Amino acid sequence: MSTHNAAPEADTQLDQIQAAVFLGLKNPRTMAAWRLRRCGPPYRRIGARLVRYAKSDLIAWANRHTVSA
Repeated sequence: MSTHNAAPEADTQLDQIQAAVFLGLKNPRTMAAWRLRRCGPPYRRIGARLVRYAKSDLIAWANRHTVSA
């Protein structure tokens, strides 16, 4: 009997720079600005300074903000 404990790739945790690259942003500080304005993708704060974004949350957030012509 085998167990699968690895998280799916969609639930990979990304730091601010990785999340910005994933979303195609030119400046990773945009992520911090969005956090301050509470208008960006969901994030997890671990301790006082560590911030992580779930890849699945970034995908869902980007899909909600897609503009169709």
